Amino acid sequence: MNEMERFEALAAWARRETPPRAIVAASVSRSIQKAYVRRIDDLPFIIGSAVSALAASVAIVVAAEGWTAMTDPLLNLFDAFYMVMQ
Repeated sequence: MNEMERFEALAAWARRETPPRAIVAASVSRSIQKAYVRRIDDLPFIIGSAVSALAASVAIVVAAEGWTAMTDPLLNLFDAFYMVMQ
């Protein structure tokens, strides 16, 4: 038996073998939950992100109000032409 026939025999044996059935999702989920325990060190980051989101929302509201109240900046420039075009 040469090397190639031996390799083919091993490959055929491996194809016949069935892997054992195991459900690992629950154990993996449990290990992830154990690994991440919310620490008190996370609290400043949570508070900081909440304050940042609040400040950003206030800035967006103020900017939107300013944008809607803004007029065309070239309107005064073309006021003189309105009389000519009418």
